[in-house]
Amino acid sequence: MARSPPMRGRPEITPGGALRDRVGKPLGLHGYAANCVIDVADARVASVAVLFEPIHFFDGSITESRIVQAVAAASGRQLASTHPASAALEPLAWGRARFSHDPRQADPSLMLRYP
Repeated sequence: MARSPPMRGRPEITPGGALRDRVGKPLGLHGYAANCVIDVADARVASVAVLFEPIHFFDGSITESRIVQAVAAASGRQLASTHPASAALEPLAWGRARFSHDPRQADPSLMLRYP
């Protein structure tokens, strides 16, 4: 049986009342290192934020990012983008998966939300 990754210590409470904790070590996702933050609400995982470590710039759209392309290809889903700094994997029956890019930090992130 696979072991769960260790959490970083003391969880915090979000403004919405969810319990938030960070995975203690960076994870690997399709060859890219990332930190992971998990929110739990009503005894269920509400969201998982995957915060990629490498700074990766792109010219016109987040869909050009090698990280985004690798995750999308592995998922078998299409990327839909209405803004250069965000894109979603579609369709998903289990919730939402959205990539975003903060130009101040230059790192892409992936937010998984579960209904």
